[in-house]
Amino acid sequence: MTSKNQPRTFHELFSEKKPIIGMLHLPALPGSPKHQLALEVIIEQAKAELDALIKGGVDAILVENYHDAPFLPNAVEEWTVVTMTIIVHEIVKSSSKPVGVNLLRNACMQSLLIAAFSGAKFIRCNFYTGVYVSDQGLIQGCAPELKRLQARLKSFLPPAIPLIFADVHCKHAKPLGSRGIVEEVRDAFDRGLADAVIISGTRTGVAPTMAVLEELKKHSLGPILLGSGLTAQNAEDYFTRVDGAIVGTFFKKDGKIANPIDRQRVEELVRKIKGKEKQSIS
Repeated sequence: MTSKNQPRTFHELFSEKKPIIGMLHLPALPGSPKHQLALEVIIEQAKAELDALIKGGVDAILVENYHDAPFLPNAVEEWTVVTMTIIVHEIVKSSSKPVGVNLLRNACMQSLLIAAFSGAKFIRCNFYTGVYVSDQGLIQGCAPELKRLQARLKSFLPPAIPLIFADVHCKHAKPLGSRGIVEEVRDAFDRGLADAVIISGTRTGVAPTMAVLEELKKHSLGPILLGSGLTAQNAEDYFTRVDGAIVGTFFKKDGKIANPIDRQRVEELVRKIKGKEKQSIS
């Protein structure tokens, strides 16, 4: 493996200065309450959505077990780990762009292992530092354990170790005793050693307030990703205030989260953002 395949920082990972990461929401996996499809069909559908995202122009893919609700808080069953590893490995083989893993609700240790052994380049950890009240109950951040696992992996998988993108004030949850968004983000970088931080709105598809992004931009704490709510309509305002974005809902047919990915909507948002970036450079 050459150094080109061994990103050590957020900016080394992506060819674009500000990446657009497309969400690949998997159908319900075996063992989850809504599971219906055979694994082969799930992989086939996932590859079709991957094709729409890549041809639509995204810079990376984030694979998530979105339809496995209700989610377990801190770990998933063994069969979910096995299934996700198989699926992610297939996506990595088929993708020309970096692939990431998000295992809901906060199975970050297992996400890192899946990513490391499947060839994925990063993970999303929903509760990395602090303590949150969520629909799964109280969830505590896992930064100390996760960073130590990452360090241990370097001893036998050097040096292609997945990066950690950490949510702060994650959606569908409230921080317990919040010290303010700036201090929470500062700690995620300085004490949690996150490679990037993700800022979302209150729910899936809802954007954070512009005031929050403006405040974080002033402090230049590290790479900030917009985690939800980006659309072709608000891209001009939001994308200038972050270092990239994770997009799920807008890319779906009619902008509805349960629908399949619509390549035309992917192209629309990518065109809107890339065009604005070119104008700002020229």
